[in-house]
Amino acid sequence: MGSVEGIGTSKSSISHKSISTAQDLKIMGKCIGDHEAGLKKVMDLLQQPQNVCAVGHRVVHGGEQFSKPTYITQEVKKAIERAVPLAPLHNPANLEGIRVAEELFHCPHVAVFDTPPSPGRRTLHKSMGLAEIDALLNKESGIYGICRDKDLKEVVQAADSSDKHRLALEVYVHRIRKYLGAYIVDLEGKVDVLVFSGGVGERSAKIRSMVCERLEAFGIQVDEEKNGKSLREIHKDGSRIKVLVIPTNEQLCIAQQTREVLESLESPVCEKKTTSGG
Repeated sequence: MGSVEGIGTSKSSISHKSISTAQDLKIMGKCIGDHEAGLKKVMDLLQQPQNVCAVGHRVVHGGEQFSKPTYITQEVKKAIERAVPLAPLHNPANLEGIRVAEELFHCPHVAVFDTPPSPGRRTLHKSMGLAEIDALLNKESGIYGICRDKDLKEVVQAADSSDKHRLALEVYVHRIRKYLGAYIVDLEGKVDVLVFSGGVGERSAKIRSMVCERLEAFGIQVDEEKNGKSLREIHKDGSRIKVLVIPTNEQLCIAQQTREVLESLESPVCEKKTTSGG
C-alpha cells in the first residue's frame, strides 16, 4: 500500500509499504510530472504488477447517473466527463488517472464516487458562457485567492511570518467552525464525539487546536499536550465531548468496494490483488 503526492510539483513524493517484506519506503524530491509518470513509478515498486486483477478509482462526481461504485465503461467515463462542471478541479484528474491506469493495468477498473447525485441540479456553465467566473471561483479563490498558495501545509507553515497566509488559515478555520456550530445546533447540543480525520485532521495539530479554541462552553476541551503528540484521544479529562483523531484508510475502502463490484459481475474474478487510486 502507499500513495503518490504532489504530482506536477517539485515536492512530489511516493510512499510505499510492502506488507510482504515489512519495509517502508518514502521517495522524496522526485519530480513526478503527471499521473502517468506517477503510476509508472508505482509499477516499479510493485513486486508483481501482473498479479493486479482490478483497479479502484476514487472519483468525486458521477453526475445524475452514477453514485454507487461502478464498473468503468465508456459510458461511465462519458458521465464523469459530463460532470466536470460539478467538480472542475477533480473530475479531469480522475479521468486522467483512469486513462493512464487502463493503459498500464489490463484488468477491470471500478469507479468509487464521493458524491451522491443531487436531483434536479443543473449547471449553467455552458449555457451562460461563464468560463471566466468558473475559473475565478474554482481556480483563483479560496485560500489560493488570499495568499496565492494552494498547499495547506505550506499555508500553515508560513502563517507565523506572512499576514496573507495567516489570514488564509484563519478564514479556512472559520469555515470549519461555522459548520461545527451548525452541527451542534442541529443535534441540539447532544454531541458525544468530535472526530478529526483525513489528511488535515490527522496531521495538523495547529488546525485542530484553532478549530477547538474557546469552545469550552460547548463542552469541547482539548489537551494541547495530547494534541501535539497526535494521540488518538486529545480531549482533557473533564471534557464533556470527546475529541478524537481517527486515521482514515481510503485505499482499503476503495479496494473493498471494488471487489464487491467485481463479485457482482457475471464473469468470475481472479483471486489476485486489488489496487486503488484516486
